[in-house]
Amino acid sequence: MDTKALFVAARKQKKIIVLPTADAKADLYIVPGVAFDTKGNRLGRGRGFYDRLLMNKKIKIGLAFWVQVVDKVPHSSYDVPMTALVTEK
Repeated sequence: MDTKALFVAARKQKKIIVLPTADAKADLYIVPGVAFDTKGNRLGRGRGFYDRLLMNKKIKIGLAFWVQVVDKVPHSSYDVPMTALVTEK
């Protein structure tokens, strides 16, 4: 999903846009994903944004629908696994 149009519209309406940064400080991070596996691995969009953000963070919660949870997703040593996964079930 390309979100560029949403950001352009928000800027035109003078809305405040807050994006997470790698130096963000929080106790808990809720993370979206395309898919998750049962070991906490997350399939994103392949750009590594969340992996860089979450590298040294303690609590990382994946948020997904149950149909997004699969047995295994491709991952590498650079991918940061989730601490827990929350679905609607």
